[in-house]
Parts: sequence; C-alpha cells; structure tokens
Amino acid sequence: MGSPYQWADLTLKGSWVPELPDFTWQDIHSKSDNGRYLAVVAWDISDNNPGFRIVVIDKKDKTFRQ
Repeated sequence: MGSPYQWADLTLKGSWVPELPDFTWQDIHSKSDNGRYLAVVAWDISDNNPGFRIVVIDKKDKTFRQ
C-alpha cells in the first residue's frame, strides 16, 4: 500500500539557516506575507501510524519551533 503523501528534500539558504532535526519532509510549505515565518511539514511516524509535525521557522528571531 502506498502513501497519498509525497516526501521532499529540504534545502534552506540565506544568511541564517537553522539546524533542524533530521526529519523526512513533506513537499508542503507556507510562508507569511512579510516573509518572516516559514512553515514546513515533517513526517511523524510512531508505531506505524503516520502523522505530521509542523515546523515554524522565524527568520527575525532566528528560532524554530515544532
């Protein structure tokens, strides 16, 4: 059985690049209108149950949260 979701390589570029956990990433992202925030989606699989994590990167404060 295949998955209806796709995976993707995540490459971030710029003057500051966060050191993100070694996740398997989805091919889905969103950014705020002003470019301060970037949200990316990571797989979160436990006990063979697929789920997802949203990782939000804050370029101004140079932080990220899950």
